[in-house]
Amino acid sequence: MIARSLLLFGVFLTASPALVAAERPVLEAEVADIAKLRPLKDHDLIISGGGEGAKIFDGDTLQHVAQLYTAPHSHVAVDPQGQNFYVAESYWSLGNRGQRRDLLTVYAGDTLNRTAEINLPGRLYSDPKSAGLAISSDGHFGYVYNFDPASSVIVVDLQKRKIAGTVSIAGCGLVYAWGPRGFASLCADGTMATVVGTGSVVRSPVFFDAGKDPVFDESVFDRRSNKALLLTYTGNLYTVDLAEKPRIGAPWSIQQAAGLSAATTKPGQVTWRPGGARLAAYHRASGRLFVLMHEGVHWSHAQPGTEVWVLDTVNHKVAGRYALPQSANSIAVTQDAHPVLFAVAEEWLWALDAQTGDVLHARQGIRGELLSGKDF
Repeated sequence: MIARSLLLFGVFLTASPALVAAERPVLEAEVADIAKLRPLKDHDLIISGGGEGAKIFDGDTLQHVAQLYTAPHSHVAVDPQGQNFYVAESYWSLGNRGQRRDLLTVYAGDTLNRTAEINLPGRLYSDPKSAGLAISSDGHFGYVYNFDPASSVIVVDLQKRKIAGTVSIAGCGLVYAWGPRGFASLCADGTMATVVGTGSVVRSPVFFDAGKDPVFDESVFDRRSNKALLLTYTGNLYTVDLAEKPRIGAPWSIQQAAGLSAATTKPGQVTWRPGGARLAAYHRASGRLFVLMHEGVHWSHAQPGTEVWVLDTVNHKVAGRYALPQSANSIAVTQDAHPVLFAVAEEWLWALDAQTGDVLHARQGIRGELLSGKDF
């Protein structure tokens, strides 16, 4: 009996390696490849900041599509054709100290591979204002706002990947691209500075009171239509045709356009006022400006918006008012015939029908500032 058991055990021992070999997977050689990002769609969205780099979302589903690593306090922009992403960023050799290096980093739009690092003589290192970096309407030039040691704009030839020049804009701040060769800045004396190429600075007449009722630095400068829509803290809207000598239209009160009394700078007056971080978005084809609004007093301009007002900038009317699901600090709108309005609110991303204000999609756990992804 013992011999029979040993014989059977021996059979199992001889059969076991064959069974194991039959189940062993066939190993294939690894092949390296690079994933490709699909072309940007009309409703794609870029969210920068929030300590998470720059993220690209599909605006129709709010699914996360891709992500770029960026240094803290970077400025992110995409060229008009969606072929390149640009990041103005700063690094220190020892993390938070040591030698500083300022760069304009270029990423390919299809693979997100880093294709160039252009050394900059400086840049504004601050919270990521959208006007810290701007791209010309044809994608040929980039403009980087610098404050080292004083206000200037670094003009970068993006095709040759080199610095084209630096323009001093004393007393003015930030940079707003318009057209293929122009940029503008807002000035502390209530004027606007405009420059073509790397030429001389042209100053407009004084048209706003920077001490009492400033213009939002996150106002709209549209690089395609050569139009600026400048909103003051009280809600006066200036329409500007951008050129070397800009044509500045008379302001109109958006509160009066809504059938309310105009907001003033008087202490204690509570009314609807614009506010937020990136508080306005412009749909070029319809001429409609979407603005975050809240109820508050003068100087409450940093307060998030509880409503979106839709302004008809041609006829100076309020075409609609949408209550938001949550108070939002940043908005963006797509440029297609059926635009989607995006809002970031307390780590929520909302996608709204821009024509009705109806909620289309929502996603939690999102932080940062909004940029419309496609601007063809």
